[in-house]
Amino acid sequence: IYICISLCLANYIMVLNPEEKVFSACGMSVRLMKGKHCRYLSFIFSFVKFIPTLIMFYPLFILMPYYMVSYIVFIEDLMGGDWQDKLPDIIRSWNKSHQTGKES
Repeated sequence: IYICISLCLANYIMVLNPEEKVFSACGMSVRLMKGKHCRYLSFIFSFVKFIPTLIMFYPLFILMPYYMVSYIVFIEDLMGGDWQDKLPDIIRSWNKSHQTGKES
C-alpha cells in the first residue's frame, strides 16, 4: 500500500511532461509524496461516507465527476509548484500534435 501511494503522482507527472521517462517519473512521485501519505489516505477515506448514499440513492455518474475533480485538485496541491513548471512542455506537445493533425 505504501508503494502504491508513493507512486500515485507518476501518471500526472508523465502527462505533464510526455518526454519524461517512466522510472524518473516514479522517482519524482516518490520524492513528492514523502511525508504526505496520511494526507492522501485521509482524502481517499473522506469519500467513504458516500458509499451508503451511492448504493441507496445516487447513481455513480453523479458522484464520479465530483470525485475526479476533487482528486485532480488534491494532486495539484500535493505537487505544489512542480506542475506549473511543466505547463510549457504540455502546450508545446499539444501544439505539435494538433499541427500534425491538421496536415493529415
